[in-house]
Amino acid sequence: MVHGNTQGIKRHILDMLESIYDINSENFLDTQILDIMAKVTAEYNREVLVAISRNGKVLSVAIGSSDSGTINVRQEKKGLCGIRLIHTHPNGDANLSDVDISALQKYRYDCIAAAGIDKNGGIKGFCVGYLTLNGVEILQTQDINDPQYFDYILQYDKEQKTAKANDFIVNQKQKEKVILACATLSDKEADLSLKELEALSQTAGAEVVGVVKQNKDKPDPKFMLGRGKLEELKTLVQSTNADTLIMDNELSAIQVKNLESELNIKVIDRSNLILDIFASRASSLEGKLQVELAQLKYSLPKLLGAGGQMDRLRQGIGMRGPGEKKLETDRRRIKAQIIDLEKKIEKLEKERDLRRSKRAKSYLPSVALVGYTNAGKSTIMNLLSGADVLAEDKLFATLDPVTRKVYSQNNGYYVITDTVGFIRKLPHEFIDAFKSTLEEAVQADLILHVMDFSSPNLILQYEVVIDVLQKIGAGNKKIINVYNKIDIAQKDRLDIPVIDNTVYISAKTGEGVDKLKEMIAKEIFK
Repeated sequence: MVHGNTQGIKRHILDMLESIYDINSENFLDTQILDIMAKVTAEYNREVLVAISRNGKVLSVAIGSSDSGTINVRQEKKGLCGIRLIHTHPNGDANLSDVDISALQKYRYDCIAAAGIDKNGGIKGFCVGYLTLNGVEILQTQDINDPQYFDYILQYDKEQKTAKANDFIVNQKQKEKVILACATLSDKEADLSLKELEALSQTAGAEVVGVVKQNKDKPDPKFMLGRGKLEELKTLVQSTNADTLIMDNELSAIQVKNLESELNIKVIDRSNLILDIFASRASSLEGKLQVELAQLKYSLPKLLGAGGQMDRLRQGIGMRGPGEKKLETDRRRIKAQIIDLEKKIEKLEKERDLRRSKRAKSYLPSVALVGYTNAGKSTIMNLLSGADVLAEDKLFATLDPVTRKVYSQNNGYYVITDTVGFIRKLPHEFIDAFKSTLEEAVQADLILHVMDFSSPNLILQYEVVIDVLQKIGAGNKKIINVYNKIDIAQKDRLDIPVIDNTVYISAKTGEGVDKLKEMIAKEIFK
């Protein structure tokens, strides 16, 4: 079978390409194979790729670019993959491109070779690239008939095959390389979504190496993105050596499978990324159980085998957390596990209710900090209570709720709880699984809605939080609206929500914090 861009290729040409499978090419490259490749390249102005195993068996024939999506490349921790990839360049230039070098390094081919083909089918040069301990060595010639060149190639190739595997150990990458993509109705919406997706990716520990966006009225049911953008993604994957594609859009199981099959890298969506961050941040028993429950509820409707060839992709971002192994189980096992987790969380919820009732009997008023993620809730918590809650400039720095007792001068004590931050397009599985945690906001006597006054998307973030509060039944609670980070914000903003009971502070410098303390005391002790 001939893979890749076969559109418009005549049947007898396809038959000729398929005949390559019957040719053994143990001595690097059979001239008959190269002649066929050159003829097709000249006639259609397209690259032709042939993958050959070490014993000379042709593994794949494709038309397109130096993309290995049609080749089942073994991703071993060390050693070469056992495949030499031969392809043509229709512009007559035999030099290896950046995409070629990237593919060589990523898939650790035994070698990658390119033949420059002119418009008449003539071979203008030949170039072979090898991985070495010092990087990449390239051997090239302008004369394809030069016997000394191919004698040297054969000798060098033989040395490569007998080289010790540990000579080619690939250093573990510090960060997972990801490409971000989204399909939206407008550039403004795309820019907003991708900026937030980039922050989420960095929070997950990834390195963003590329961004793709497309304006579409209706998403493609097969790939979400259109065919043109998919081809752009293939090139970007090769040139950046990316490990993962993260789509801002919610993907169906079949879309994930189709994208992974085309790109030959792992594919996850925004919800999957958010749940992964929760998995890496949960520290308490209840937090871990809630993350596992959310993961399982999210994965259940998406259970669709991605194929054995994709198993090697299933690691890293989007695949972490307590629920990792359970994602591989069948639906019945997952459903049973969901029921079991819900019972455990219900038991912990009863214990939390018991603690709340004890606080109620001791007449301790309660305050809950809520807000968009990274608005500064934990820093304010530390200022008010003297606690040592982790406060980082990252999304979802706080996942497990933390409750502390606070002394209000001339009034007495109250308790304050720091809750997990909210975000746009929050997976509904999150709200269901974290219901017991969010219950702190529902049961509180007062809510402090913390907002990042420096954010250009302040209004949108405000609406997201209010929407979530309505969903969990806390929409009618008494609220103090806290505009934080005034030390780095534009002083006279005209686009902020017009709301009552508002205070402007800087948790970093302490400006306005005394005013906030007065407002809290007035509300809960009056």
